[in-house]
Amino acid sequence: MVTIIGYVGKPLRVFESERFIRGSGRYVGDLRLPNMVYLKIIRSPYPRAIIRKIELGGRRPLLMITWRDLSDSLRVRVDPEISGVARIVPMPILARDVVNFVGQPVIAIVAEDPYEAEDIAEDIYIDYEILESVADPERAMEEGAPKIHEGVERNLCIDKRFVGGDLNAFREADLVVDVEINTERVIPNPIETKAALANYEGGRLTLYATTQNPFRVRDEVSEILKIPREDVRVISPDVGGGFGVKVPLHAEYLIASYASIVLKRPVKWVETRREHMVAPYHGRGVRAHAKGYFRRDGRLLAISGRVIVDLGAYNYSINQNIAVNIVRWITGPYVVRAVDIDLKAVFTNKTPFNAYRGAGRPEAALIYERVMDAGAYELGIDRGDIRLINLIRGYGDYRNPLGVSIDAANYPETYSLALKIYRDLKRSIGEKCPEGMICGVGISSYIEFNRVHPGERARIGVRDGYIIIYVGTHSHGQAHRTVYAQLAADELGVPIERIRIVYGDTAELEAGEGTSGSRSIVAGGAAVVKACRAFLEMVSSKGYTIEEALKKMSGSWVEVFAEGGNIFSFGSHVAAVAIDPETGIIRVLKYVAIDDVGRAINPAVIEGQIAGGVIQGAAQALWEAARYDEKGYPLFTAIIDTGIPSAVEAFNIESIFVENPSRFPHGARGVGEAGAIGAPPAIISAVEDAIGARIKSLPVTPEKILEILSRRR
Repeated sequence: MVTIIGYVGKPLRVFESERFIRGSGRYVGDLRLPNMVYLKIIRSPYPRAIIRKIELGGRRPLLMITWRDLSDSLRVRVDPEISGVARIVPMPILARDVVNFVGQPVIAIVAEDPYEAEDIAEDIYIDYEILESVADPERAMEEGAPKIHEGVERNLCIDKRFVGGDLNAFREADLVVDVEINTERVIPNPIETKAALANYEGGRLTLYATTQNPFRVRDEVSEILKIPREDVRVISPDVGGGFGVKVPLHAEYLIASYASIVLKRPVKWVETRREHMVAPYHGRGVRAHAKGYFRRDGRLLAISGRVIVDLGAYNYSINQNIAVNIVRWITGPYVVRAVDIDLKAVFTNKTPFNAYRGAGRPEAALIYERVMDAGAYELGIDRGDIRLINLIRGYGDYRNPLGVSIDAANYPETYSLALKIYRDLKRSIGEKCPEGMICGVGISSYIEFNRVHPGERARIGVRDGYIIIYVGTHSHGQAHRTVYAQLAADELGVPIERIRIVYGDTAELEAGEGTSGSRSIVAGGAAVVKACRAFLEMVSSKGYTIEEALKKMSGSWVEVFAEGGNIFSFGSHVAAVAIDPETGIIRVLKYVAIDDVGRAINPAVIEGQIAGGVIQGAAQALWEAARYDEKGYPLFTAIIDTGIPSAVEAFNIESIFVENPSRFPHGARGVGEAGAIGAPPAIISAVEDAIGARIKSLPVTPEKILEILSRRR
């Protein structure tokens, strides 16, 4: 009989923290192998140009690699709904005849040390013929705009209308509101940039890489370099943050692997921050014009409009799918009868766009929440009340007009807590507003898609008196070693100190889906629970107790795959802001996040995840932007130019959890992207309440605020 210990639900100290605080983390950048050499990527300085000639200078590298050596392209994953409709142009590993964005890899060199590589690179001459370029997605669609890719008319990757539901709803509306919301691009900026160390030895390739999904990297390296999968091992050691940018296989990982195969020496590459800012990809950068169709009582009947997604120069990983998902999730947590959205996903001469914390969820939330606030304003209904009128109710799954099934949860329970806080703040904001400032209160609700499908894998066994569990997800700030151990300790009835969670090595599992899309606790946690239960069955079949198994079953293993369908999380966030009318500077006075987390496995970890997301969402709303000029030249040269917040801009975040268990055995729901989805519309709602005007573009800079206020004087 298993003893229930009760670790789940406790805010345990994160096991991993002490090692990182003491500086004992071990990252790819820390690794050294005998006889190691260094890779340098030479990148395009132009947004669009023909490569006419490449000439080496006086010093020769150990190896120079061009597209003739690696003529393949990076893999993209195309949503079935747009397969055959989208004009897909994958990014080449190295540029062939043409470059299409500043930062695109052109050639690579290998040298004995990184300083020599830099010196050799300076002497390499590349003759470019500069071509006309286009950075604005609306300009890119116009007749006469430069054609970035042959066969792609008007630079449109996707030109598709998404229509669904009861179209009579459009004719039944008493009021139609117009909403425009444009977001600037932002750069996923984890504290650690990307890095790779490839070592080809004895016919086997070992690749150490900063990745959220080592199994995906393994499989694509195997396919592109034509190495049997069993001869490729990917190890992802400590990873200093990801936010999505470390999910795909990047060109540099392939180039380092190829160089190691050719040279029969370990090859290392570590990205500079400048490279990171222009080379991998950016997030956001979406323009939307939406209409909300309301009845007089505040009921939202339908949404129509146009969404323009700036894909950048190429299809990269899942960027075309994110464009589709923005439209799919455009109804949010509300009951809507009909949708009619025209989606344009456009190629431009900029760094490719791709998944950044939320991957379409924050973009969609800004649209449906702006529609809600506009409807409230025009109808004279409080913005808190109009959301309550339209919220999904009941315990049956709700299917929106585009066929998205949103699983059941008690949404009104969560929202009612937020609504009370919102109303209390509205009543008291006049007293709390600092002298000389103008203040406002905003509210938002969101749905957070948990990408569980197809499931996740785990392997469990005994070694040296400890329970060892290998998982297919990867932790880069999510505290998997702690949270999974809490689940396992309760399932097995053993002290948590006897549990060891291991991840990040493709040699230890057959496969894994990795960490992204708020899936780890849901999918990975389900795999851990299933593995523990399978292990207990094996222990029982041998007639052992769990204590006896720890002593006698060393080397016994069982591997499981836990299948699972996608689910949603839900939350409502409330923000109060103060604005200095003299400077236009916005300060967040109070922020409360109310989130349905399913079952809270470790409240302290959840609070940390939500707080981090809220600050990133606030940054998108108020400070961050990766701007380009009209030709596609970046207007940033350092991280400080992009408006990334520091501790000075951060603010206190109060977290309140609601626990409506999911259908998974642990009951948890994902929270990794919650803050980044809920924060931008909540803060913008508060800013609009303060200034009495609609915000049409993010970030809301002091200059924009002063311009709006000057028109009111």
